[in-house]
Amino acid sequence: MRTNETAGLFQPLDFERSLDDYDIHWITHGSVVPPVALSICYVIMIVVGPKMMENRKGYNLRGFMTLWSLGLAVYSIMGSYRMLEAALYTTLDSGIRGVVCTGVVLDKFPVRFWTITFLLSKFLEYGDTALIILRKQKLIFLHWYHHLTVALFVWYSAHNNYGGSNLFITVNLTVHAFMYSYYTIKAAGYRLPRFVNIFITTLQITQMVIGCSTIGYLMYSGPKEDCKTSIAHVASGGLMYATYLYLFAQFFYKTYFAKRPQNSQ
Repeated sequence: MRTNETAGLFQPLDFERSLDDYDIHWITHGSVVPPVALSICYVIMIVVGPKMMENRKGYNLRGFMTLWSLGLAVYSIMGSYRMLEAALYTTLDSGIRGVVCTGVVLDKFPVRFWTITFLLSKFLEYGDTALIILRKQKLIFLHWYHHLTVALFVWYSAHNNYGGSNLFITVNLTVHAFMYSYYTIKAAGYRLPRFVNIFITTLQITQMVIGCSTIGYLMYSGPKEDCKTSIAHVASGGLMYATYLYLFAQFFYKTYFAKRPQNSQ
């Protein structure tokens, strides 16, 4: 496969050229076993982890959490910039349909690098849940359900090169650039104004609206040569994003607007 560079203000850096055709083979032709096995281990951790920590004191992982979140923040900021730049050129060249219908881009630098590392990062982010368990924090359904399903769905979409994959990656990286920056500041012990929390959750809800809209467009357009999809793809993606939207909206309302019962004297 001959690779081309994506036009832009900045040409690919050396590390963005580091992946060759062999490195991407696992995405297009790889086995389903590794992602499924990792996800099964993740579910086992969710079930067994809290029980193992029941009689233990939660670990103080502030320093590690700060570095962990900082690493993911820097990665997401760099990745979102590159993907947004590519999306801009796609829009100018092919319009909105081109952005919505593009699958995974593996024939152009630097998008190829950020696409592949993004897919890997979704499984790395299972570590977020491990940190919650080790610190004996409350593990809510929204957290682990989101981590589990998004990792499997983006791999499934990329593996089949379904339309919307590139847009899903771009939006997710952009939201995570803000989200992990927030987590970094919070882990470092700084308190942020309430509106920052509201802003982050609003971004997450916006991501789900974009996801639902993209799936709706793919379903409406039907499987075409320039907009590849399938019934299983739109069904699983539609269900996933619809539940995300509901759960994040519910979290938003309960956290920021619902009146909490007053303690009786």
